[in-house]
Amino acid sequence: MKTIISSAGTFGPFFVVDVLSDRLRADGVDFQFSVIGDYRMQQGAPELLLPPAVPESVPMLNARTQLYKSGLLDQWEALLADMPGDDGALARIKWASALTVRRDDTLVVAGLVMLGLTPEQGDKLFIDAASLIL
Repeated sequence: MKTIISSAGTFGPFFVVDVLSDRLRADGVDFQFSVIGDYRMQQGAPELLLPPAVPESVPMLNARTQLYKSGLLDQWEALLADMPGDDGALARIKWASALTVRRDDTLVVAGLVMLGLTPEQGDKLFIDAASLIL
């Protein structure tokens, strides 16, 4: 099995790749050099690039640091400060005392929406927070 790797993309795996004067023929499919440009071949199937998994939780330090790095920490803390009544008091206690932050926590889900973030942007915040080495 062979995989063709070029600036136009990764193609394969193929059983047979023939190099012709103006193209590659891979299992009967032509790849014109004028289209794929420079290329290299590697043995085996292409590597699967899976998106990073969204962590269920991250350490509070990582969450706060990522919010800061994303320019959202002040907005997040203002959002907590403006929450009225017992719910607001409990949210501030949770934020000040928790050791971890869960992605599915109702405070997190609602807060990210109130910050105008999509679920995908919220997931990226958690992925980025989990990758921090602090």
